[in-house]
Amino acid sequence: MSIIIGSQWISVDKLARIIPTKPPQLAASFKPSRNSRKHPNDPTRVLAVHLCRFAYLTMAAAQRDLMLDREDQRGSVFSWGWRPAMSWMLLFLWSWNGVILPVVNATAGTSIVPIPWEHLLGFAGLWLAIYGGGHTIKSVLGR
Repeated sequence: MSIIIGSQWISVDKLARIIPTKPPQLAASFKPSRNSRKHPNDPTRVLAVHLCRFAYLTMAAAQRDLMLDREDQRGSVFSWGWRPAMSWMLLFLWSWNGVILPVVNATAGTSIVPIPWEHLLGFAGLWLAIYGGGHTIKSVLGR
């Protein structure tokens, strides 16, 4: 495995041997290529590149760990996702019964039977009692 520093590819093994050395040794360990800039072996430049990459990798690892911790605290998808899923399903059923099904029946010449409105209204009322009532109980109990 290799990484690029300036315009040179450096193997990770060589990089591990170079980094703990002193800055003058850093410059001596790099050989300029034909396409390199004016001073590719400047110890300050090489060390700055190493430090920037190290800082970036450290921050990326910390962000990944933080994201994984948040996902673990959130729980499974079912524990938080069932309420929005039920709300979207109810919205779809009302749209299906009132808009989509009449258009499908008119354009295709079919006679698909809609959900009875009283059943849809009863289901919507039950869902609003569970969803809204659950939040009210949670806020009253302080959880």
